[in-house]
Amino acid sequence: IPAINGYLFSNLPDINRDRKLEISQFALKDIIRRTIFCTAPVSVNKVLEGELFVIKNGIFRVEAIEQSRVAIRQIEINNTEINEKVIIKGTCLNELIKIISDDTEELINIYF
Repeated sequence: IPAINGYLFSNLPDINRDRKLEISQFALKDIIRRTIFCTAPVSVNKVLEGELFVIKNGIFRVEAIEQSRVAIRQIEINNTEINEKVIIKGTCLNELIKIISDDTEELINIYF
């Protein structure tokens, strides 16, 4: 079996778990489903391959842009302390919506 030495792989970064966004799995899945169509599968500009997650002043907003289409969704959240912007690749989000449930009671934590 061909293999590579373990020391050649980089270590995963430590995640600061002080600040987290807690949202229902159903709400996150719904937002991603309604915006994912605007991500480009392959693009010269890598930003267009993902979605922008903006959390500011108690609003969770997801934006996706393709050449001629724009999709924006937002919901109110309980945490007003988080002010973050992050771009997540569309292929990762497609895999995420396959594994999270449609249950409105189950929560998911997102750490930055």
